[in-house]
Amino acid sequence: MLNMNVAKMSHADVADAVSLSCAPYGVVTQITILQPPDQPQTAFALVGMATESAIDRVVAGLGAVKVESLAIIRVEQIADASVPGGFKSTVREHVAAA
Repeated sequence: MLNMNVAKMSHADVADAVSLSCAPYGVVTQITILQPPDQPQTAFALVGMATESAIDRVVAGLGAVKVESLAIIRVEQIADASVPGGFKSTVREHVAAA
């Protein structure tokens, strides 16, 4: 699970933040963000990685669920939403989603 200011972020911003969080585990190949319209504080990221082992590392490292060749990551609103568009992560490098 990841925590970020989901309610104030666009889908593109959420995708970029998820990509940054997944990058230490391998090459990110795709990200799709699903956000229920009636729950703006919650989203789900469907993440494709270059290898099965990278998906397994994302699942283990971020508490995701593996379905077929994707990791599904729950993204929730941070408790301290005072940082507009912010998210909590120690990752600083950027990997563009293909």
